[in-house]
Amino acid sequence: PAPAVAAVAGTCAPVYAHAVAFSRTPAEDALGELSADEVREVARWFSAERGAVGTRNASADCMWLAGPSAVELLIPPKKAALAYIEGRGPRPQRFARVTAVGRAGVEEYRVGPIVDGRVAAGATAEVIRRAGDVPYTKRPTETNADNRLSEGLLNATLKGMAPLLTKAFGNVFAELDGYDETQGTVGYFNRNDALRPAGERADMLIFQLFPAGARVEAAWLHPMPMQMKVNTSAQDPAAWNVFGVMFCGQGPYASAADLMSDHAAGKIHMCPFNRSTGIWDVPQRVTPKSEKPRAVEAHGGVSWGPWSFTLTQRPSTGPAMLDVRYRDERVLYELSLQDAFAGYSGDESSQFFYADSSWSMSMLSTSLLPGVDCPEDARYLSAVSWETLLPGGVAEADPTNPHGFYPICVFEFTEDHTIWRHMQNSNPPEVRGLLRKTLVVRTVATVGNYDYITDIKLREDGEIEVKTRFAGFIESRYFDPASNPGEANFSTIIRPDLAGPVHSHIVNWKVDIDVGGGAAPPAAAAA
Repeated sequence: PAPAVAAVAGTCAPVYAHAVAFSRTPAEDALGELSADEVREVARWFSAERGAVGTRNASADCMWLAGPSAVELLIPPKKAALAYIEGRGPRPQRFARVTAVGRAGVEEYRVGPIVDGRVAAGATAEVIRRAGDVPYTKRPTETNADNRLSEGLLNATLKGMAPLLTKAFGNVFAELDGYDETQGTVGYFNRNDALRPAGERADMLIFQLFPAGARVEAAWLHPMPMQMKVNTSAQDPAAWNVFGVMFCGQGPYASAADLMSDHAAGKIHMCPFNRSTGIWDVPQRVTPKSEKPRAVEAHGGVSWGPWSFTLTQRPSTGPAMLDVRYRDERVLYELSLQDAFAGYSGDESSQFFYADSSWSMSMLSTSLLPGVDCPEDARYLSAVSWETLLPGGVAEADPTNPHGFYPICVFEFTEDHTIWRHMQNSNPPEVRGLLRKTLVVRTVATVGNYDYITDIKLREDGEIEVKTRFAGFIESRYFDPASNPGEANFSTIIRPDLAGPVHSHIVNWKVDIDVGGGAAPPAAAAA
């Protein structure tokens, strides 16, 4: 920690140097997340050893590195890590935890040791979660694999619905004859139907219109009155099928063919759909980014005023602050984001609950923007990602080809209030006070439509404040009083055809408190 450089005259109150300093620390060596080079080395070593691939393919026998925890640091036991941090023991060996999916289900391995950024000679892949403990149908979320593997099935389904879709929405489906990009383009995103019975898995497909000439993000405010599900239970994507088809509040139909049968019989109600766009669906005022380049730091050890700590960023759950000390006394072993939940109200077909770490609280983001996300004088730290963002808001995962980016910034901030202030009742009155200086650690995680802006603030008086603010776009729903009048029970009707559903956010943090060297189990905090 930065030492006190002086003391207030006549007191023992320290005056701290407030320059932010970065350094390599024992906590970073023991607990810092894997680098891009380490992820690449582990992923390629494991793939060669086990015949796995970095990105899922269409083979029923495919074994792939799966999910946002596909290749992460296997965190060493706290006792061993503390012994090293405090100079009482050796540095714990560095291992990766690898998550893979094969025909038998989800498996986890301890891979390593990792030495100097490479998998050491004589390394092993030790099973720590056996195949079958987690069934194949409960495999981790794949942000684009299911879309890619079900593309042929979906195209055939949409073509079978062509007379209805073109009549209802226009020539906006690229999969159909007569497609006219000047009318806009339909896209979709999928989410796991977590309430399927044991042994089943399904994706829920949510359709949106990408208006012609508008930014991609405008699609969040152009929901379409249709959805369907894809049964993805089988290992072989050729065995997947579409079910649960909804159209203009009607359904669910067991298949698209059943919906089209009712359409041919004149039983389907057509609902109005407005393709117009404008200045209302994308923010118009934008702060220009700074031309000043990022000041990038190589190490996550931070000292400022009375505080010192180590920062890292986990691919699945995001930021973690380790070995947090105030006046050289450790008060927290770990302060780390665990998950962000969003529960959306709605009827049986539309209500939903997101657990965003299943997508990643880190890797679907990009580097923070100087002058917009952080002040121009902020300092930046890197993290690893193996997600490549694709047009339309999806991403392809491949841990064998990771890259670095800068999702963390650190800066000093003078707040708009004082630590203390008083007017002395004298003649003349005398006002004195002490400005509140704060060190801010900021991370921003984008998950689809939402941006989670998280600040960890450390103050001179020993206070730590953690706050997450929410930005981005709402996940909206189509509304038509004649087709789905019940939506008004769950939503604010923003425009005549657009509903904003009532929903709740819960952000969960792990707080492992070590005041006085305590060995109590960590507490869970929700905000």
